[in-house]
Amino acid sequence: MAVRNCELVGLHDLDQSSTYVRQKLVDFLDALVDCGVAGFRVDAAKHMSPSDLGPIYDAVKNLSSVHGFKDGVRPFIYQEVIDLGENVSIILFLHHILVAVWSLHHQLF
Repeated sequence: MAVRNCELVGLHDLDQSSTYVRQKLVDFLDALVDCGVAGFRVDAAKHMSPSDLGPIYDAVKNLSSVHGFKDGVRPFIYQEVIDLGENVSIILFLHHILVAVWSLHHQLF
């Protein structure tokens, strides 16, 4: 798929299907949760496979009661998906997390 695995604007892709890469990403997000971060915005989510993102999101630890959150509260994850008619359905991203869809903006203006 041209939208994925494309080294967009010359940036190298991470192999998020790799257990090693997933764990490094989860370790980083967990460290931020330990600092009190309560949510994350995933920019350009359509360029990543939902089947790779889901396990990463699921593995991030719950928010800490040390920072005032109730036990069992999950981090808020917000994905940006700009729908320009490419072969990417936002439905694929709705399974796990809230998605910001930009196609309506293009229809209004």
